[in-house]
Amino acid sequence: MHPATIVAGGAFVWAVKNYAESKKRNPRGLPLPPGPRGLPVLGNMFQLPQSEQWKAYEELSKQYGDIVYLEAMGQPILILGALDRTEDMMEKHATIYSDRPTLPIGQFMDMSTSFAFMGYGPEWRHDRRVFHQYLNHNAVSQYYPIMEEEALNLLRKLSADTRRVPRPYSITTYGFDDVEANKRLVEDAAYLVQSFAETIVPGRYLFNSFPSLGKLPDWVPGTGFKDRMRELANLNNEVLTKPFISAKESMTVSSSWALVFAMAAYPEVQKKAQAEIDLVIGNDRLPTLSDRESLPYVAAIVKEVSRWHSVVPLGLSRASSEDSEYNGYFIPKGTIIMMNTWCGNSCTTPKSSTNQWSFIPERYLKDGKLNPKMRDPESAAFGYGTLSNDAIFLMAASMLAVFDIAPPKDEGRQPRGDGV
Repeated sequence: MHPATIVAGGAFVWAVKNYAESKKRNPRGLPLPPGPRGLPVLGNMFQLPQSEQWKAYEELSKQYGDIVYLEAMGQPILILGALDRTEDMMEKHATIYSDRPTLPIGQFMDMSTSFAFMGYGPEWRHDRRVFHQYLNHNAVSQYYPIMEEEALNLLRKLSADTRRVPRPYSITTYGFDDVEANKRLVEDAAYLVQSFAETIVPGRYLFNSFPSLGKLPDWVPGTGFKDRMRELANLNNEVLTKPFISAKESMTVSSSWALVFAMAAYPEVQKKAQAEIDLVIGNDRLPTLSDRESLPYVAAIVKEVSRWHSVVPLGLSRASSEDSEYNGYFIPKGTIIMMNTWCGNSCTTPKSSTNQWSFIPERYLKDGKLNPKMRDPESAAFGYGTLSNDAIFLMAASMLAVFDIAPPKDEGRQPRGDGV
């Protein structure tokens, strides 16, 4: 038999098998969500961005809508480009779309037991209950005196050196207040979080599509990733044997810089906030967390910082735990779901709006109070916990009560105001 005939016959059998399996998994013949056409076998492998993915995915959302389907080497990927879409899938359909992707590279790095990357199931639900027990609103209030003392320390450090924003709330986050003495620990944790975020980018490592590559000897060309993964696994174990580290520290610092940048770029916003603080608090004391409801404009600034500058542009990926139908589309089991909070937060304003990247706290206010109907961008940045939200509010109110924030005088230029 001619080799071409054998190849053609094999391709026919493969196509028939795939068709039969597809009919079984998707008996109603529902379409996949819209997305760019891919290559045979490789799919959209070469269309997956390797840097600033959130910007590339925003462009895809503009072209195909707020739910975009991609595929790389047989791995289905879903991009959510609107906050309401993300909330609908992650809350109303949480039992189906709250699983975590089972990526071989995560297991290779010994991350599979980490809560953030644990599969949805009884163990995950148990650990989540434990987290909520100690980090719900009532439990977090016990940290308020410590946070307020740290806010005072923050102001003292800023008074001594206004060239940089110190790391706030290191006691409630790390368990110690001398970050400089523990600089290596902090840097290792930040490096680990950043490195793992890079390894789970779809299409970055073939090992995620072909786990058998991990069994090849180290001397085989193309297996250099194994040394990199071992390095990160060792670093992960080292960090876990030291004081507790929270990735939210990095998020808080990132939001701190965004706040300072925004106040320097929008002095009129800063003046309104300071006027509110002077009216409500006066000059006799510093703001506390109990003043939050009385300072709606400052609270709106914190929300606008989260919308304007998303500290986790793509969040942590989720996965579908079963074949399902969503909004008339077929979502295959094991689909990696990526939530583009960078686009989602910026799209809280109408898509036709021209002030998407302008810093406007008033968008969260109605009749002088926080508008409960506005979607909360803080949930995309910090989840639905309150510790980081409270920390950012207290830092913002304290800094605005004491300092005037302006661009460095020696630079002679205004900061840009097109988002961070």
